[in-house]
Amino acid sequence: MELFVSSLLLSVAAKFDKDAILGHKEGCDGMLNRWPIEFQERIHIFDGTQIDPMFINNTGKVRNKKKLHEFLVTMSHVHVANSLFSNNETNSYLFLEEDCEVVQSLQKSEISINTTASNIAQFVEKDDSWQFLRLGYNPAWQQTEKKAVRCRAECLCRNMYDGICFITPGDFAKKSICWIRSTVGYAVHRREWAALQKLGNCSMVANLDKFNLSIDNWLPGFSRDNKYRSPVHYLIPGIFYQHVSEDGSKKDHERAMEGFS
Repeated sequence: MELFVSSLLLSVAAKFDKDAILGHKEGCDGMLNRWPIEFQERIHIFDGTQIDPMFINNTGKVRNKKKLHEFLVTMSHVHVANSLFSNNETNSYLFLEEDCEVVQSLQKSEISINTTASNIAQFVEKDDSWQFLRLGYNPAWQQTEKKAVRCRAECLCRNMYDGICFITPGDFAKKSICWIRSTVGYAVHRREWAALQKLGNCSMVANLDKFNLSIDNWLPGFSRDNKYRSPVHYLIPGIFYQHVSEDGSKKDHERAMEGFS
């Protein structure tokens, strides 16, 4: 699935210093040329098939192929952070997976596009402590608990800015975890680089057959092995969702974000 560069995506991408896209083999072909010329200097394309060999020696004899995949994906995210933040001129970047799509209702509304871009701009300019801003996510409990219309009581969420809320990951032992997966689209500030480096270091020495450090687990604070306790901000509702299949499952992702908001 090719990433479609919409006016909304351009508006959002312009709010950060750099824009990273993680793709796979032919998915990276021609990706840069889909962006306007004036944007191309800030776009960085990363091919997962070129990143994986950097870490394959750490995988050993892993029997659980799902855990192996989670490890390599996590290290790709860490590699992107290390690559972009090693340049002292980069304070923040937007991260996108190549199969992300813009929520359809937003593509048709210029008012919504302007409002969303404005909310993001005000947040990143006014909040001098933000670390992660999730622009696309998948609150799994919204799909499994069909009658759920409100956030769970143990999820500590606060509305801080127009269209922006944050959750502080709770105590795993008390099950104070809001299980929200998917890293299809997020922004990260240099302030969080050290935590991402720690995630990478912990992942490199983990028993991959029991791997619980995948970035999908770590970001919402769902990992026992390397606890992440910094606030995570969410754009509500999210604007990016992941193209999974043609069986309608991607609509569940989009609907879950709406329910979460």
